[in-house]
Amino acid sequence: MLGHYLTIALRNLGRAPFTAAVNVLTLALGLVAFVGAYAVSAYWGSSERSFPNAGRTYVITASLALKDGSIASGKMPQTTELYEKYLRIDFPELETIARANVWNRQSSVSAEGRMNRLVAAAVDPEFLDIFPLPFVAGDPRTALRSPDGVLLTEAAAVRLFGTADVLGKTVTLGGNLLDATVTGVIAKIPEPSHMATGPSASMPFELMASYDLYDRLRQVINRPRPQAGAAPPGATPAGGTAQQAGGSVPQAGGTPAAPAAGAPPQPSADPAAAAPDAAPPPQRENWLGGYCCTTYVMLKRDGSLTGRDLERRLADFARRRVPPDQLELANVDIGAVPVTGLMVAQLDGQLLGKAGRWVSITTLLFALGALVLFVACVNYANLATARAARRAREIGLRKVVGAHRGQIVGQYLLEAALLTAAALAVAVVAVELVAPVVRNAVGIDMRLALLGSPRFWVFIAALLAGVTVLGGAYPAFVLSRVRPIEALRLGRVRIGPRFASTILVGAQFAAASFLLIAVLVMYLQNAELERTALGATRDQHLVVNNFTPVTGVSGDVLIAELERLPGAKSVTAMGSAPWSDNVNLELLSRTPEAAAGFKTAFQNAVAYDFFATLDIPLIAGRVFDRDHNDMPPQDSPQGSNSAPRPTVNIVIDRVLAAQLNFASPQEAVDQIVYVPAALGDQAAAMRVIGVVESRPLFLRGFGATSNMYRLQPSGGMQNMIVRFAPQDVAAGVAAAEAAWRRLATQAPFTRRFMDEMFDQSYEQFARVNQVSAGLALFAFVISVIGLFGMAIQVASRRTHEIGVRKSMGARKRQIVAMLIKDFSKPVVIANVLAWPLGYFAGQAYLSVFIQRMPWTPLPFLASLAVVVLIAWAAVGSQALRASRANPATVLRLE
Repeated sequence: MLGHYLTIALRNLGRAPFTAAVNVLTLALGLVAFVGAYAVSAYWGSSERSFPNAGRTYVITASLALKDGSIASGKMPQTTELYEKYLRIDFPELETIARANVWNRQSSVSAEGRMNRLVAAAVDPEFLDIFPLPFVAGDPRTALRSPDGVLLTEAAAVRLFGTADVLGKTVTLGGNLLDATVTGVIAKIPEPSHMATGPSASMPFELMASYDLYDRLRQVINRPRPQAGAAPPGATPAGGTAQQAGGSVPQAGGTPAAPAAGAPPQPSADPAAAAPDAAPPPQRENWLGGYCCTTYVMLKRDGSLTGRDLERRLADFARRRVPPDQLELANVDIGAVPVTGLMVAQLDGQLLGKAGRWVSITTLLFALGALVLFVACVNYANLATARAARRAREIGLRKVVGAHRGQIVGQYLLEAALLTAAALAVAVVAVELVAPVVRNAVGIDMRLALLGSPRFWVFIAALLAGVTVLGGAYPAFVLSRVRPIEALRLGRVRIGPRFASTILVGAQFAAASFLLIAVLVMYLQNAELERTALGATRDQHLVVNNFTPVTGVSGDVLIAELERLPGAKSVTAMGSAPWSDNVNLELLSRTPEAAAGFKTAFQNAVAYDFFATLDIPLIAGRVFDRDHNDMPPQDSPQGSNSAPRPTVNIVIDRVLAAQLNFASPQEAVDQIVYVPAALGDQAAAMRVIGVVESRPLFLRGFGATSNMYRLQPSGGMQNMIVRFAPQDVAAGVAAAEAAWRRLATQAPFTRRFMDEMFDQSYEQFARVNQVSAGLALFAFVISVIGLFGMAIQVASRRTHEIGVRKSMGARKRQIVAMLIKDFSKPVVIANVLAWPLGYFAGQAYLSVFIQRMPWTPLPFLASLAVVVLIAWAAVGSQALRASRANPATVLRLE
C-alpha cells in the first residue's frame, strides 16, 4: 500500500513540476529560517561544554529597578564585589566561589622593552578549580596562588616575547607600574565559550591575574606620582569610569551606576582616592553601583544543593544583605543562571534591556523563525488547496472504486511529506552553505549544531512530521470530503469554504506585516541615532586615549599639544569614552527630601569646550566656561552628614528639563536640583546653568532618556577629543601621533574616530536589524506566492461571474479594479491587525536606548503601503487575465 501511495505521489508531483518546485522553494525558505534559529540557539546552548564542571556551575545575576518603574536593568549576569563576600557566609554548602573581572580590554603590558595592549582579567584563584583551563605550561594548582603570577594565552605570549616558551619571564602591568611573573600559558579555549575569542564572548582574556595582584595594581595606580607638567597630585580620571590599564573600583556614593546589562564591565577610577597613609573616609556598602564582576558558584557533586534550591534561596538574599535605605530606592532581585546560559544572558542584557527579564534572545529567535515557517506552511496549504480543485475527478474515481477517507488523507499527506522532505534537504544544505559566512560575520559556527549532533536528527524528524501535518492536513482533509458524483460530473469542485483561502492569505500577511513594522522601527531608530549622535557636521572627532598613571602624560599637557595640531578646531575631554558600554546614572529631584519624586539621568563628566567640540547646541543659559570658574572644589567632603556639600554647577539637556517639570528650558536656568540623600550622605545641591539640545553619547541607559553634564578637571580625564575640519583629518592625525611620540616614548598611541566607535557599539543591533530584515523578506516572498495562488483560485472560481458582468457591459478596467479591491481587503485587514503587536515589539526594542525615535504613524502606514503595493503586483496579472475572458465562451461552457 505504501509503495502504491509513493508511486501515485511521485506521478502527481511529476505532472505539475512547476507547482511542486514553488512549494519546495517556499517551504525551504521557511525551514531555512527555523533551522537557522535552531542552529544558532544550539550553538549558544553548547557553550562551556569543554569544561567538566559546567553542569554544576552557575553565574549570579542581579536585576535593579527603581521604585517608580522608570529604570530597570534587566537580568545582569554581573555583580559588585560585595556578592562574593556574603555568598561565602550565607552559602557554606557551595563547593567554591570565584569572581572574574575584565578590568581592561586595552591594558598596557610591557615585556622586554615592548608595550602591547591586551585584554586583562582578574580572577580569584578558585576560578581555576571551576574552569580547568587548557594549560600548555605551568601548574594550574599554583599558577594564580603566587603573589605576582599571571597567565598568558599562547597568542599573547608570542605578541609580547615572540615565543610561547615564556614560563618564568617578567611582564610589567600598567605600562611600567607593577612587575609580574608568567606562571602559566593557556592554549586557545574551544568555542563556544564566554572566555573564547568570538564576538559574543564576554571575557576573551589574553592576560589573567589573581585578584590580589589586581588589588595591588589598583593601589599603585591610585597613588599620586609627581610628573613634569602633570596635573596636581590626587587628580584622577573623573566621571566614575574609564578604560584604563589599571583597576576598577566600585563607585561610591548614592547614585545607581552599573555597566550596561550584558556588557563587559568597564574599569573605574576612584575619584576619592587618597595617598596610602591618608585615612579614607568611612563608606557604607553600595549594592546599587559598581557592578564590575562575574561571580561564579559551583555546587557540590553530592547534590546537597541543587540549582533550583540555589535560585530559591537567592530570592531572599537581597532582603537580608542590601541596606533598607537602598531598597527604598530600588528593587534588587538576585538569581542565578547556569554557566552554559551565560552567553545568552549577556546577549539578553545587551539587546533586550529590561525586556530580557521576560523573554530570552533564543526564545525570540525561535519565535521569529517559527513565524516565517508558519507563513511557509500556510502558503503550502493555500497553494495545495487551490491545486486540489483541479484534481476532483481523480478523487471521485478513487472513491468510486472503494477508497475511503483515511486512504485519501494518507495519499495527500504522503505527497506533503515528500515535498517537505525535499524542502528540508534544501534548507539544511542552504544553512550549511551560509554557515561559514555567519561564522566570519558574527563568530557563530552553526555547523556545530547540525550534522555532527544526534539531537539535530531528532529535531529534523520532528520538524518533518510537524510541517507535513501543519502544511498538508487542511488540503488532505478537505479533499477527502469531496462527493464523487459532483467531482465526476463537473471535473472540478469548490474545495472548502470560500473564506478559507482568504484567512490563510491574511494570516501570512499579518505575520509578514509584523516583521516589516519591526524592521522599519529598527531602521528608523538607527537613522535617529545617526542624526542625533553623529550630528550634521562633516567635521571628524578623534578620540585619543590617555591614562596618566600609565602613560606618564598629563592630560593638560596633552590637550595643549592637541590644540596646536593643524586643522584642530577645538579640544575637550570626557571621563568615559563615547559609545562605550559604561552606564553612569544620577538621581535628580526638584527638592532635597528623600521621599520626593526623582528622575534618572545619564551623568557625563566633561571638560571645558565640550559642547563646542561636540557641536551640541545651547538652548538656554550658558555652558561651562573659565570666566565663571565653574570647576567644582576637588577637596569637598565625602560621606559626611555634618559638613555641608557645596553647590555644583551642571548643564542638562532639553529632555531632562522637561522631566523635571520645568515649563521651558529657560525656566530651568539658575534653578537648584538635588541628588537624593543615600548611603548616609546628605542631599547634594546642583545649580542648572544651562540647557542644551539632547544628544546621546552612549547607547544604553537602563531606561534613562536624558543627560546631565558635570565639569571635571581635564588633566585627570582619559579621553581627549579633537575636532578636525574634514579636509585636515589625515594631517591632523599624523601630527597627533607625532606629538604623542614626543610625550610618551613607551606607551602606544591609541586613537579612534567617534563615528567608528558608534559603529562598533551599534554593531550587534545592526546584526539584529539585518536578521529581522532577512526574515521579513522571506515572509514577504512566501506571502506573495501565496497571494498569487489565491488569485489563481479566486479568478478561476469567479469566471462565471466575470462573464455575466461583461455581458452586462462591465469594462476590463472595472473588472480588474473589482478583483484587486477584493484581493486587497484581507491584506489590509491583516496589516492593521499586526499593528498592536508591532507597536509593543517596537516599544520593547526602543526601551534599550537612551535616545529614542519619536513615535509616529510612519512605520505602520509605510508597512500598509508596502503590503498593498506588493498585493497589487502579485494579483494584477491574474486580475487582468480574468478580465479578458470571452463572455460567450464562459457562459456556453457553464
